[in-house]
Amino acid sequence: MVSKQGTQPKEQQQRQDKGGSDNDSGDGLPSWLRPTGPSSCSIAVHAKPGSRVCSFALGSDALDVAIDAKPVDGEANAAITAYVSQLLGLKRRDVALTVGSKSREKVLAVSGVDAAAALELLRAAAAMQ
Repeated sequence: MVSKQGTQPKEQQQRQDKGGSDNDSGDGLPSWLRPTGPSSCSIAVHAKPGSRVCSFALGSDALDVAIDAKPVDGEANAAITAYVSQLLGLKRRDVALTVGSKSREKVLAVSGVDAAAALELLRAAAAMQ
């Protein structure tokens, strides 16, 4: 977007008015990772079922998770929660699908780890891929 000298594009100005940027919620966390309590958080996920291998990437709008399970009878949802729990070093019961059971855009509720620690664990796991 081209703007006049000394002025900012409208989208950039709106982000600054909100006190953040595209990826940042103001507390150093990406927009897809939100604290929900002292030792819990929610993670927005973009699912890619039917992939050849399980992998993930720290995206700008969501945690991108490619999973080898097919999106049939909840298999991909179960595989995503199991995979994310493994990445975070948690038990499967500590990660639950709360939104998006029939969509590629999902939200996971995570208990047992706060948002900042979850981000560090995901970054460490991403570095090992």
